[in-house]
Amino acid sequence: MELSEYELLTEDEKRFYRRNRTKIGNYSLQQTAKNAGVKNFDKFHNAGYKGLYNGETADDIFKRKELLCLFNYDLDSHLLLQY
Repeated sequence: MELSEYELLTEDEKRFYRRNRTKIGNYSLQQTAKNAGVKNFDKFHNAGYKGLYNGETADDIFKRKELLCLFNYDLDSHLLLQY
């Protein structure tokens, strides 16, 4: 999509477009990591957050932004926790 086409989209259409592009990028990243031999994807993705957010984990970001997280994966016990 060219910039001029993007500018004609509504805010909802822009959000959907960006979300879809992110989904495609995340899938590509997941496949590349898998092909490179990554075994623990939770730690892999958390390391990505730490790189993007000055050492903050996904949990740190949720707490700082005061976001509601309904599920959390405990890396130590390998359990999906529901809040």
